[in-house]
Amino acid sequence: MRTGCEIKTGLISTANFADAFRTTLEADQDVIYLSLSKNISGTYNSARLAAEELLEEYGGKRKIRLVDSLNASLAQGILAIYASEMRDRGMNVDEAADLLETYVQNERHFHRRRSEISFPHRKNQGKCRCGRKYAENQTDSAWK
Repeated sequence: MRTGCEIKTGLISTANFADAFRTTLEADQDVIYLSLSKNISGTYNSARLAAEELLEEYGGKRKIRLVDSLNASLAQGILAIYASEMRDRGMNVDEAADLLETYVQNERHFHRRRSEISFPHRKNQGKCRCGRKYAENQTDSAWK
């Protein structure tokens, strides 16, 4: 910018999403896509269109879940870390995506302590690490 360069942004095409998703599906894996907020970008919609096309093509053999991060910065990266940890713990794509969506809705409860990122609302004697009482209707079976 200082040298006069013009800065532009570009929408990721549905075809690019389809190619990336297809590669994962062909490797016999499901997809969780963590989107930049759909309120500030069209990428969620491009990903949605690609996912719909591929899910029809694969006939229910694989899953693609889109999670709108409602964010454009650190919280989106934290969601990626959580998703990776969930995968490592053996959660299936639907369990992980559903839990990630609850984190997005409660993003004020993302915690960062030192260099460790910890799950919000991990059951700890009925309370979140922030001290908030754990809601009875939330499930977190992977960490019982």
